[in-house]
Amino acid sequence: MALIGGRQGHKCRGTGSLAVCRAISTVIILAGLGSACSAPEPAGFPRFSQSESSRRPNVLVILVDALRRDHLGVYGYPLPTSPEIDAFAAESFRFTHAYSHSTWTKPSVASLFTSLYPEQHGLGRVGIEDQAGFRTDVLPKRLATLAERLKKAGYETAAFTTNVHIQRKTGFAQGFKRFFSRRLVDAFDLNSMLEEWLAERDQHVPFFAYLHYMDVHWPYDRVLNGDTGRFGETDYEPRPPEHWTGVPAWASLHLNERSLAAIVAGYDQEIAFTDAAFGDLMRWVEERQLTRETIIVLVADHGEGFNEHGELQHGFAPYEEVTAVPLLIRLPKVFAAEPRVVDDPVGLVDVMPTILDLVDLESPPEAVGRSLVPLLQGQPLRERPVYVEGVGVRGMRSGAYSVLVDSRGEIRCFDKSADPGELVALAGPVPEECRRLAEMLSVLERQFDELRPGDDATATVALDDEEIEALRALGYLH
Repeated sequence: MALIGGRQGHKCRGTGSLAVCRAISTVIILAGLGSACSAPEPAGFPRFSQSESSRRPNVLVILVDALRRDHLGVYGYPLPTSPEIDAFAAESFRFTHAYSHSTWTKPSVASLFTSLYPEQHGLGRVGIEDQAGFRTDVLPKRLATLAERLKKAGYETAAFTTNVHIQRKTGFAQGFKRFFSRRLVDAFDLNSMLEEWLAERDQHVPFFAYLHYMDVHWPYDRVLNGDTGRFGETDYEPRPPEHWTGVPAWASLHLNERSLAAIVAGYDQEIAFTDAAFGDLMRWVEERQLTRETIIVLVADHGEGFNEHGELQHGFAPYEEVTAVPLLIRLPKVFAAEPRVVDDPVGLVDVMPTILDLVDLESPPEAVGRSLVPLLQGQPLRERPVYVEGVGVRGMRSGAYSVLVDSRGEIRCFDKSADPGELVALAGPVPEECRRLAEMLSVLERQFDELRPGDDATATVALDDEEIEALRALGYLH
């Protein structure tokens, strides 16, 4: 690989095999984390069991599809897109440098559920088309998911999703006793489905619920109470096609400063729509006193591009705008933890180990993420760069720098303090930190084959015409 300028606590717990632990430790140690199997267990948070007197807390994970971190007020956005999320953040641990490991939904959510990188869980492609039709990859059954770990510990589990990628046939129902998948359902309706399930379930059993909002997504047509124009002019001609496959051709002819501003205004309106739904759900949960015993996580699977690097939407190279995601964790009072801002770089692979640690359960030995509980307790963790990938590009991010490597092996280094949007790569000679990140990426890539799941990672399932059309509408197929 050549450096060029230009634009453009893991804990090996449980009874897993020592060989697996050593393999994972090799990657982490070479990535600059130090010893991976000897980190001391932090003290201070409560311990739990299945008994009623010390019942584990509920867990609610809410994922907002395509939500850019920097378009939320709590992350510095100047427009009032997210008053409800901002209020939630004031009572939460807010991670300022959280990243998805991919630029699109399927591999990102798989990483969230399994604490594995896309190259390890095997869901890095949309699918393949042959004489038998279009087939897409399935999450391997041999992988332990967050839902499976919690279900085994006695949790009642349910998922509510509207994304075509996240459905039963693609393996994402693993561990969920109830799995509700309906497309074209908005956030308020999804709330109602969750609330109905929560009201009917056994109140003496802790629950894990996953909620996947789809409203912050092209074609940016969700509007709260018909209130258009709150974030700028949204009317312009000619309009881009609602079907995403026609947008690139439209953009080549009609994308300009005015039309781009209108597109962004529409996106902000969708954030406001989803924010209102999120606020409604939080009030419902509060009224039923569930917040006293529920860990609530708000996160996104990726961001959205607005021509910062010549692209709209997402699914391209893993620049900041499409991999920087919000991560907010609110703990019930039993943890006696004061909310704080956490600046350490973290990834979606860290969410599963953190939740399991909070409820006093072990992560699967193959998990590459690490528990962030020490950070929640105000204790330091050795900094670990975050791996990201997109179309033809992989990269590593630390707190100060990021490197992106294309398929030709050329590396671009960015100074995140001076250039947070990764708009202009540093000209040589580059800082030593960038060389270190590039070497970490090389080591990680060499280890992927060793850590990748077995042959069942290549299992596929056929999609029907409606599902294929849904993928086309979202821009995943042409």
